[in-house]
Amino acid sequence: MLWYMLLICCSLSVHLRQGLCDVHTNTVKTGPKAKKVSRMAEIPNWPDKRPLWTENSLNLLLKGVDNVPEEYVELETIIESSEEFPIPFPIDSVRCNTLSRTTPKQSLEKYINSAYPVIHENVLPLLSSFLNHKQRLGNARERNFYQNMTVVELVDRLLSKRAVIFLNAHDNYLLVDGTKGFGKWETIGTEAQSEKLTLEKCISYDEIKLSALLSVSSHTHFINNGNRNNEGVPKRINIENEGVIIGLIGTRFEKPKVMEYADIVITSTQNTYGNGYGNQFAPTLRTIFSGFYGEPCFLYENAVELKKQKPDRFKELDDGILFDNHVYSKRLALSMDTLLFEANQRARTQGTTAFVHVVGLGLGVWKISPHQNSLFVDTFAKRIISLGPHLGSISDIVFAYLGSITSCGGYKSGDIIPIPGHPRSGIKVIISNREPHTKLAGDDAGKLLVVSYAWDGNALPGNEFWHGSLSGSGDPAAASSTQIAELHNPHINSKVAGKNLRVAGTFGVVPLSIYRSVAQVSDPNIPNWPKKRPLWTKARLNFLLQEAEDVHEEHTTLDSIIKSSAQFPIAFPIDSVRSKTLSSEIPKQSLEKYINSVYPVIHENVLPLLSSFLQHKQTFGNARERKLYQNMTVVALVDRLLANRAVAFLNQADDYLLMDGTRGAGNWETIGTENETNILNLDKYISYDEIKLSALLSVSSYTHFVNNGNRYNEGVVNKTNVEYDGVIIGLIGARFEKSNVMEYAEVLVTADQNTYKNGYGNQLPPTLRAIFSDFYEEPCFIYEKAIEFNASFPGRFKPLSNGTLFDDQVYSKRLALSIDTLLFEANERAKMQRTTAFVHVVGLGLGVWKISPHQQSLFLDTFATRIIGLGNHLHAISDIVFAYFGSNMTCGGYQSGDTIPIPGHPKSGIKIILNKREPHTKLADDDMGKLLVVSYAWDGNAYPGNEFWLGSLSASGDPAAASSTQIAELHNPRINDKVAGKHLRIAGTFGILPFSKYRTVAILAKPRLANLKSDMTQV
Repeated sequence: MLWYMLLICCSLSVHLRQGLCDVHTNTVKTGPKAKKVSRMAEIPNWPDKRPLWTENSLNLLLKGVDNVPEEYVELETIIESSEEFPIPFPIDSVRCNTLSRTTPKQSLEKYINSAYPVIHENVLPLLSSFLNHKQRLGNARERNFYQNMTVVELVDRLLSKRAVIFLNAHDNYLLVDGTKGFGKWETIGTEAQSEKLTLEKCISYDEIKLSALLSVSSHTHFINNGNRNNEGVPKRINIENEGVIIGLIGTRFEKPKVMEYADIVITSTQNTYGNGYGNQFAPTLRTIFSGFYGEPCFLYENAVELKKQKPDRFKELDDGILFDNHVYSKRLALSMDTLLFEANQRARTQGTTAFVHVVGLGLGVWKISPHQNSLFVDTFAKRIISLGPHLGSISDIVFAYLGSITSCGGYKSGDIIPIPGHPRSGIKVIISNREPHTKLAGDDAGKLLVVSYAWDGNALPGNEFWHGSLSGSGDPAAASSTQIAELHNPHINSKVAGKNLRVAGTFGVVPLSIYRSVAQVSDPNIPNWPKKRPLWTKARLNFLLQEAEDVHEEHTTLDSIIKSSAQFPIAFPIDSVRSKTLSSEIPKQSLEKYINSVYPVIHENVLPLLSSFLQHKQTFGNARERKLYQNMTVVALVDRLLANRAVAFLNQADDYLLMDGTRGAGNWETIGTENETNILNLDKYISYDEIKLSALLSVSSYTHFVNNGNRYNEGVVNKTNVEYDGVIIGLIGARFEKSNVMEYAEVLVTADQNTYKNGYGNQLPPTLRAIFSDFYEEPCFIYEKAIEFNASFPGRFKPLSNGTLFDDQVYSKRLALSIDTLLFEANERAKMQRTTAFVHVVGLGLGVWKISPHQQSLFLDTFATRIIGLGNHLHAISDIVFAYFGSNMTCGGYQSGDTIPIPGHPKSGIKIILNKREPHTKLADDDMGKLLVVSYAWDGNAYPGNEFWLGSLSASGDPAAASSTQIAELHNPRINDKVAGKHLRIAGTFGILPFSKYRTVAILAKPRLANLKSDMTQV
């Protein structure tokens, strides 16, 4: 009885909803040339990008999708299923059994088989993220339930595991098994769920947020004009015979803390860290949805602060409650776009234009603020304008029964929203009290009528219809005047299923089964490498870890750094960056934190290369090399790579400054050969072979920022708008300014260089060229073979002058090692600080080292591929800025301000920005409190700063970094003993680990496999 009384109350409330929406206004009659009467409110143009998939993420999305011929559903099947549906129909006039007496079977079967669920393309990554989150971070019940679920199966749930009826703030429900009740829906999927409401039987509130983004569309016969009080009475006067109907779901604010309330309404009790808002250490469902919308996951106090700067973004409601206009518009845009794409596709298929009838979505009892009505129509206008070039088959859009609204984005009723290239120069908007199925006459005769109705994310089509309240709202009114109660019902029509899902986008509306053919996939020429961790035999791992004892991390004092700095044999050109100077204003505790945070760091996948290098030199090196490397360990090799460099090393002539003050040029390639000199020899300095390794080694630490780090800062102290401290890491790009050495030898293919004599091709014993090629898992090309390969598989090589080929794949792989190291390091530092990283990226090797202009775009696209490839391990990175790249550049197809989607990421992905930001600029607004991680372009054969030590403070990014941070001391192995092989860190998907602990995470080959491949793995 209580349940029935609540339903009666609900029926009264929805009649009130009708009263709120059916305010009669005089239709404004203006000609098609009428001007805009007001400026459109600031509405975000979103979504403005299509999702970009990797092959792996696309395969995961499409798992279980079968490209099989669609089954044909016969009229008799629908009639039979309708009779078996356990909930009685309140009327029969809308049922196929009744309609078959007056409507041809061929027409009814056309309507039946035209039904399908449809979803916006941009929602697909959210479905993947949702599953990923539940499978990894859900509670025990959720992890078990979602463990092997596919996106297709999730869509099936969203369609079929709904209540039959679900309404009002009390969550009154009727289930398909006849169970009735109210409340407790939020317990579904938790330990508190009851036998009546379980995850196996019903979708949870988390899932209802997804189902609200899912629509069902079909052709239908119209019973009457569809007015609110039609009650299923057949009236054929002035009625269209048939058309398309689509259910859309608006935003629901009648129940706090669930559905869109959780994303759009901001309150002091809801928007707290404990409720999953703010920058979370692990992703929450709150952060996943805010990230999906490309917006901050606001704590209440953050939103209040932002409102002071951007007062128009929020609408203040009662008691300090804020309404986020931007997120509201973005949520609406997904439903609006789906309607527009679907109407356009249906009309185009029929060879006509669409006359679209739009009703308000969530503008009745679900509404929380009167301003939603105007925001609804202005958002619609924004989407029409934004998507205009893709809407050539839509001619008219009617906005019906929207109260006092008289314009749409400034356009009055009868105006045409101009769209360049549109067959009718634009789309006509009409604001009236038109009934949905009214016959199209005059100029509109012959157009396809496409009507929308306001559905519910947790009810079958009709909602209140199923308890006999036929005029309670637009939902039962639609079910009483069309065929949706049967044709859109997954328990009656098998077409309403995940396997029949359609995807709507700028490409049109396509089955999920063929979505792969239109999906945007990251460039296949950018290899997703490295994608596997190295595999070790016990013997080889033991060789690697010699001398990698579990060292006690001694605390290095400020006084020892000041003393070592004073003893450094090369004079500092400035003192503003030195610890002694900084100690006068920076607390000793902070300076010692920076000092002791320093370590060298290398990618896990480079470790086998270090081992192979040593074993090659010990076995096949010349006499000079075999003697030096005879008993050298990897730890000792890393020490050499850090300490035995020139102080400065630059340009094509190899100008150098040595630690003893010697200056010279050239002959560096003689080191380690019989031609080496007393000045340049292997005992003192690393060889060119070793520089190729040192270029894969980085040094990272915290630092104080002296100024904003601009190229011409020259060490002048200026703390205005500058972060106090952050992390800095030196990375080394690919050097092509000198032929036949460094990356030139792997990436460039020339007739003179790539010969058998020079170590290329298949050789025994293996050459160093072959070892590096094997490391990159690529052929060691002889020039002629590369030419043949390019003829058969064009696209891999970029032809340069004089027949030289640039190997894009090896270049991307080389970059990936530095990019990954930065990403792993930034993520680890931010995770340790329990915040997120704001990463400032500079170009690597894109200055004088560059040999081709296309390297810049290849750098950015490789970076995007690595972000996507490593996404699951980068949850503590929120933003990446690419500084001083071309204004028209993109990062893997993403433009500045876009978010690269990552399933399960706390913000649904990582935001990328391309601008001319100076490295140490203060993080403000939404970025305040994040950890600033800056990279700088270092050199594999110079101390941090390079030209800095020659007094050339603004020659490049290297001396600019040394003039604005502490790297000249803290990253200097002659000053800070933390910069040593024994302190090496390893970067990988496991995070950042001391070398001494690497054994605990290393992957060992199975003994049998190790025996079979013993010869191979020992080399």
